[in-house]
Amino acid sequence: MQRLRTAGLVVVLFALPASAWAACRDRDLAGTYDLRADSTSDRGVVTTTCEIGVTRNGTVRAGADCRLKTQDGVETGAKVDGGEIGISRRCRVTGQIVIDGYPSVITRARMTRNKERVTGAGTNSLDGSPVTFSATRQVAAVVAERPTRASLRRWWRRLWN
Repeated sequence: MQRLRTAGLVVVLFALPASAWAACRDRDLAGTYDLRADSTSDRGVVTTTCEIGVTRNGTVRAGADCRLKTQDGVETGAKVDGGEIGISRRCRVTGQIVIDGYPSVITRARMTRNKERVTGAGTNSLDGSPVTFSATRQVAAVVAERPTRASLRRWWRRLWN
């Protein structure tokens, strides 16, 4: 009986991490993200910041503006040209994002459990240099509606009951 109980505990302990990480789907990537990527170039570290949009099927929307800033403080503009991103059931993210005609390939990335952030690494196709990035999902603003007479009555009743 003791062996059976111990075996059951071992099975539960190994099963918990897999079940605690909810399965991911392609639609989990859909949304608008604030992207920050750091890469190296002949001018040192370059930090890229963009607002990127991803559709339900993993297509990166083209046209977003980006800012590239070198460690010397030189800033330049760039545009997102598109890309494709995919996600596995285990929340591993792969694909590429094209900025100013140069694809950055995502080689190792993962979406967080709450599906609000993707962090990872990849390579810049221009020179093969490493890229690290973090993309945080933007939260939609909540617009308060003007209260109606009926909603005010309900609120008043709850207040006094």
